[in-house]
Amino acid sequence: MAPNWRAIQDRIWAMRNALLMLRLPFEKFYNSLTDEQHWRLRRVESDSRGTGAKIADGRAPICADPAGLGPIHVMERAVRPTEQQRASLETLRLRSAGMAQLIVSSCPTSPLLGHMGRFAAAMDRLDVMLFAVMSMSPALQDFYESLDDKQKTSLNRAIGQTRRSGLGGHGF
Repeated sequence: MAPNWRAIQDRIWAMRNALLMLRLPFEKFYNSLTDEQHWRLRRVESDSRGTGAKIADGRAPICADPAGLGPIHVMERAVRPTEQQRASLETLRLRSAGMAQLIVSSCPTSPLLGHMGRFAAAMDRLDVMLFAVMSMSPALQDFYESLDDKQKTSLNRAIGQTRRSGLGGHGF
């Protein structure tokens, strides 16, 4: 069974569509609040920042740790590529590193102004992730198609183990 690269893309599209569906009702609700309600909301938000999620270097936790090359190393160990496959894997490694940098660079580096600013930032991040997934898919598919049946079985097993170990959010 081939890894479903398209599933990641479909999940990002679903998140993006959900954000689009929520944006207008949220904006309408937010705009209907009184000045006092806005003040209370900002106050609660300010309090939660002090005690809530930790931000490293001004970036949200999801931005502090890029996916990196972990999945590429897992793939390499699982399939033991031939010389020809190694060239394809190196192309995949370089593209992966570039996409990881692109995703990291899309993280906000300063506090976002207002709730609608967060919606816009979330949409921007989803667009960048969608671009990265769509850019990576052909290289991943080419590499996978170059594998023999034994290598595919080994890779599928490694992907399953990675998912079960909780690392599935970092590339598989």
